[in-house]
Amino acid sequence: MELTWRMRLRIVAAMGVGILLLGLIAQPLIMPTDPERGITLFGDSVSIPDMAVCIALAFASGLIGFFLAYPYGWYVAPLAAPAGLCFWTLRSGNMLSLIRANSTLAQRQLLYSSLSREGFFWLAIVVAGYAGVFVGRAITRKQPPDIPGQDPANSKGNNVVNILAALVISVIIGQIALGIFAQGVRIFDAQIGSVVAQPGNGQIAFAVFVAFGLAAWFIKRFLDVNYVVTVISSAIVVYVVIVFVASKPDVLGHMVDNYPAAFFPRPVCAILPIQMVSWAALGSVAGYWTAVKMEYHRKNDLQ
Repeated sequence: MELTWRMRLRIVAAMGVGILLLGLIAQPLIMPTDPERGITLFGDSVSIPDMAVCIALAFASGLIGFFLAYPYGWYVAPLAAPAGLCFWTLRSGNMLSLIRANSTLAQRQLLYSSLSREGFFWLAIVVAGYAGVFVGRAITRKQPPDIPGQDPANSKGNNVVNILAALVISVIIGQIALGIFAQGVRIFDAQIGSVVAQPGNGQIAFAVFVAFGLAAWFIKRFLDVNYVVTVISSAIVVYVVIVFVASKPDVLGHMVDNYPAAFFPRPVCAILPIQMVSWAALGSVAGYWTAVKMEYHRKNDLQ
């Protein structure tokens, strides 16, 4: 269960192809003209053909990553597409840049309406990368090597109740953990409890990675459910937080009237959808395999 240098090279190769195809080649299609502005689909800043190209490149990154990491591509190549998205997030602006450009109540309502659904587009890019991995496996027609600590024959991860429970738990853990780790300056507010300042991109990346890593670890350890459920939950967290917190009429009106653009009602509200989904995907993979490794060592220590 220890990472050999060959496995590390496979991981680097898979992530590298995602950074190359999505992070670099597709960057002109996604990055705003203003480098300080956060990446978003709001205002038709990204055309439908450009979206299609990004999805196609995500698929290609998963497929190529599968063969670069062969025979462990099934386990490693899902990192390719999220790595490309993460590369973008470290080179762009944040939520604050969008709020500054949409300062009125009406503008923010339109912005949040768009952002609430945007997480599912970035999720589609991650899924396209997974699809490339599936095609790679279909081409080889071979089962991936067994990983110590996994026991697919006795897995309960396909149980519908477990999957639904894992989805709900991932959403809850994600929100709670993000509230802890994605902290900016906090100010007490008598009406909504408190407001927090915009965290930096690095802190957001760390917070999302850890939050969804914890969620993936938990659902693997106690429900035996795959990390894919946790990745899906990241887009749901975006929707829930924006619809039920950030764009709630009384909260939004209070923020517009009383605070500058740099402050948000919850730390999660300061995270762009692309930041949420991309880093959640990487964190979920890390959390899942950490749980597998811990279970492997636990069983071996008992023998």
